[in-house]
Amino acid sequence: MLYKVALFIHILGAISLFVGVSIVLVSMLGMRRAKTVEAFREWSALVSSSGKIMPGAALLLIISGIYMLLTVWHWQTAWADVALASVLLIFVLGPTFIGPRLMALHNAASIAPDGRVPRPLRLQTLDPILWTMVYVLTTIALGILLLMIGKPTLVGAIITIGIAIILGPACALPIWQAKQAFKDVTQQQTEKIEQP
Repeated sequence: MLYKVALFIHILGAISLFVGVSIVLVSMLGMRRAKTVEAFREWSALVSSSGKIMPGAALLLIISGIYMLLTVWHWQTAWADVALASVLLIFVLGPTFIGPRLMALHNAASIAPDGRVPRPLRLQTLDPILWTMVYVLTTIALGILLLMIGKPTLVGAIITIGIAIILGPACALPIWQAKQAFKDVTQQQTEKIEQP
């Protein structure tokens, strides 16, 4: 009976993690597309709710996962060990790379004057590290889900998470290019203004 409760908590943690990641992605896309600072603020306020969901989701996954490892799967279950290590990686990525950058966006939007989104704030939405880490977090979460379903060997589990980690930066490549293109356009406009 306790195993079923732990499994329920584990599934609830996984669902909560995907809800949190979805909120982050939708909010980041909304901030990128916002035409006004007022709309930008609404999107940045929404993303702050994910800061409450994702740490709790990771804790649910870790605690219930450790319980199931100790009682049913045991530490010799390779895919479960790799999945647990991956959840711990997610637990570190969020507060280290994602949370502070999202908070900086929210703070910048809070002090920006109403009207059109200023260029520095628009440029901040193209933070390639933020997008890369969010995509890495998302692909790792999908990789963990695949491990839970497929239950591969140690090699298969490591390959699965390895591919997930590689896919994250690959998904973020367009952001790196968009940021450079935005900088180039801004530079050209600045040069035109400075010319007599």
